[in-house]
Amino acid sequence: MFLTAIAVHPAFSKSELFIHMECVTVAPLREQLAREAAARGKYAPLYRRLAAMDGPRWRVSFGEIEAILGFDLPASARLHRP
Repeated sequence: MFLTAIAVHPAFSKSELFIHMECVTVAPLREQLAREAAARGKYAPLYRRLAAMDGPRWRVSFGEIEAILGFDLPASARLHRP
C-alpha cells in the first residue's frame, strides 16, 4: 500500500489542512522505490510523521507542517484548487 491523498477541507481556515490519507495498491517494487525516495527527500520528516500516524486523519496547520519540515512551504501550497 502507498499513501496517496492529502486533501484540504473547505470548512477549515486557509491556514489549516485536514489530511485524509488513502491507500492504494501498487506493484511492490514501485512501492519500495517510492518509500525509499520519500524517506530521503526534503519532505522526509513529513513522510515519517505521516507513516507513524495511528489513523488516516490529521488536522494540522501549515505552520505545524513547516515546523516538522524545518522550512517554509512554497506560497502555492496555500492556494485552494478544487
